[in-house]
Amino acid sequence: LGSRNGVTSVLSLGRTADDGPFTRADIDLLTGALLPHLCRSINVAGICHDNALLTAMIDTAPCGMVAFAANRRPVLVNAGAAQLFAGNHGLALQNGALCAADPQVQALLDAALLTAIAISQGRLATPAAPVFIAKKGQTPPLQIAFSPFNGHAGAGGSPRQAACIALISTSRQDRPPELAAALISAYGLSKAEARICAAMLAGKSTQEIAAALNISPNTVKTHLATTYQKTGVHSQTALLYLLTVQFRTWN
Repeated sequence: LGSRNGVTSVLSLGRTADDGPFTRADIDLLTGALLPHLCRSINVAGICHDNALLTAMIDTAPCGMVAFAANRRPVLVNAGAAQLFAGNHGLALQNGALCAADPQVQALLDAALLTAIAISQGRLATPAAPVFIAKKGQTPPLQIAFSPFNGHAGAGGSPRQAACIALISTSRQDRPPELAAALISAYGLSKAEARICAAMLAGKSTQEIAAALNISPNTVKTHLATTYQKTGVHSQTALLYLLTVQFRTWN
């Protein structure tokens, strides 16, 4: 019937001496009706077993992982991702779709997922940059990166029908010392504006930035407003995304 993971499945049929030998009609009936069902059952059992082992292994991963099929529906969610979705961090899995609280972030998520699926299907496309979601408090933002399976869906123990996987992690807090100089050079920011951007990238809120820099929250908002003008964005989320993607180039 077939082999899987070093195990060969064999079906053996016999008749008593009184029944007579198998006829061609008997053999055609078996090969046309019975054997295909048996083979499918064995494959389904193997897939369920493999995916159970795979799920158990990826549940130990230090980041969240969600595998998506070509129809954009999730086929596997590890424990890390489930914990992030339940933590009210501005990202959730609702009705089988990644949902962000910010509409701009939602548009970036949708585009990145579609791009990763297109690449997995062999279409030429530029991989999307990671998507960032600002979190409350001092914690750094979440980073969501989509990785296509590049035509190997269902092979090598990967989730059945998976086209890409979303890796959800907390972005690094460490930033090189030349970041402020790069921001000043690239966008004409002042030193104060560059310091505020660096604090934002570390996950600090407006109140926390004001306290750290010994200025008022209104002053922070004023610096952010001028930073928006210089960088051509219109929100703190868009600024965070732009700076983080640009940081990858500098790095």
